[in-house]
Amino acid sequence: DEEDDEDDSDSDDTSAGETLPPVEEALRSSSMEVLKRLSPGALAELVVEIAALATEANLYGTQLEAFCAALKEPLHTTLGPPGTGKSYLGVQLVVALDLIRKYLRDDAGLVFGPVVVLSYKNHALDEMLTDVLAISRKSRRPFTRSLCFEQSLVRCGNCDDPRLERHKEKHAAAEKAAEAVLAERLATLRTSRRACRDWREAA
Repeated sequence: DEEDDEDDSDSDDTSAGETLPPVEEALRSSSMEVLKRLSPGALAELVVEIAALATEANLYGTQLEAFCAALKEPLHTTLGPPGTGKSYLGVQLVVALDLIRKYLRDDAGLVFGPVVVLSYKNHALDEMLTDVLAISRKSRRPFTRSLCFEQSLVRCGNCDDPRLERHKEKHAAAEKAAEAVLAERLATLRTSRRACRDWREAA
């Protein structure tokens, strides 16, 4: 039950030394071919950032194993009874995938995305997205805070959570920016079409 899926990360402490080796192994052997386009230095930095994310989230044991498996395999399913942290793990994976997108853009000039989050229940989806926003606000890591979910997150479909009001379709900053670019390009095309028509008529 996604609604009962709570973070149980307070029951133990995780150190950076525990998260770095499995995260490094997962990313270096990942099925995500695009990671091979990163420079060795950028990949090493990405490993440190995602290991730090796992440490901040206090992922350990089977949660850390599932986190690394999801980064490594092309398809991953996390199973467990209510309260074992499945949704909490999903939130960390969304942030990790966006970190990967940012490194690919900044280091290799590659644009990938978006990261799509789906759920059978609106409430479960809203809770997950608000947790994603909270991570980017509260993280001690400057790079994680720079992900700018506040500007890029778009909540599609029905949403009654006031915390996500500004991220709903037609309200989200990213969607408004895309609409502005599209309108500008359409105006350029119309101007070009009129110029071509006038040129044909004058010829």
